[in-house]
Order: sequence, then C-alpha cells, then structure tokens
Amino acid sequence: MGESVYYFKAKFATQKAAKEAMPKIEAFLKEGKRAEDWWQDHRGSNPKTFWPAFEKEFPQVTAYLKRANLFGDDCNNALSGVLDMAEHENELGLSRDGAVLSYASGEIWHGSTWKYLHDYLCKNFPIVKFVWDTEESGFNLETLQLYDWEAIVEAIVKKGDPATLLGIHEDLDGLLEERLKTKKEK
Repeated sequence: MGESVYYFKAKFATQKAAKEAMPKIEAFLKEGKRAEDWWQDHRGSNPKTFWPAFEKEFPQVTAYLKRANLFGDDCNNALSGVLDMAEHENELGLSRDGAVLSYASGEIWHGSTWKYLHDYLCKNFPIVKFVWDTEESGFNLETLQLYDWEAIVEAIVKKGDPATLLGIHEDLDGLLEERLKTKKEK
C-alpha cells in the first residue's frame, strides 16, 4: 500500500496562542494514532458494539469524527484515510516557530485526506491560517507556505502592475485575472 509524508502548518495570532495549543494538538494527534490502531484491529466489527467502545476510549477523535459526519455508521472502510494522521504515537513531528506550528508525518496512506483534520483544528483552536499537503505534491515543510493569496492579489491589483507575476502560480493567475476584470468593470 502506498505511503507518503503529510505536512501541515498552522498559524496562530500570537506566539502565546501557538504555545498553549501545541500540547493540546499533540495530545489529539496521539489519540488519533491510538484510535487508528484500535480501528484497524476492530475493522468490520458490529457498529452497535464498535462505536460505544470507540467513543469511550477516544473522546477527542469521536468529536473529530462527529464533526466530519463519520461517526456511528460504517466502522470499516468509511474511516480509511481519515484517522491516518500520525506515523508513531511517541515520535510526533510537531514543532513550533513563533506563532506557527509545523507538523510532518511519514507512513501516511497516500489516499488519506487531512481536510477533516484541517476543519477540526481550525474549529477548536485559534488558528488564523492553516495549510496542508503531501510530498506527492512536491511539498515539504520548507516549501509549504502560509500564503494569503487574497492579500497578495489585492496588493498586486492596488499596485496596478501584475504582469511580472502572471503565470507563477495557477491559483494566483486565476485570481489576478478575475480581480483585474472586476477592477476594469468598475
């Protein structure tokens, strides 16, 4: 089964907020790893016995799954790629640099999605910007950036000379074209 390294960066409004959130996020990720291992051992169980035991053992991950509308039904394939958020419980690659938490985890199934992780963390912690991706996209923690594309586009449009930046990124290119068209229409 294919595996990949997954990354996220979470920016907080202050260093203090990031420092306070770090042990809580770390505890959640560790619980997530334990939940994934438990789920793998109990896949295909009767949902009527699986979910109550799961909820008792993993309260934070239960809240995460409920938020994603994945709790209570299928306890087999529906959780594939959703609980896969940590390689090892005791060796989390979570670090802090000022107001930014960075996380890298290898041996994540390449079909996993961290969109639910993104949603859960942003809902439960004072995160102002969150990005995630995988090494399969060509990213690593150094190249994964917390760009605010909207602010970049606004600054370029205000300056009035976007020609030098067109084509460097498809998302930026599309936003620029849209904003310039809107600006000309006004």
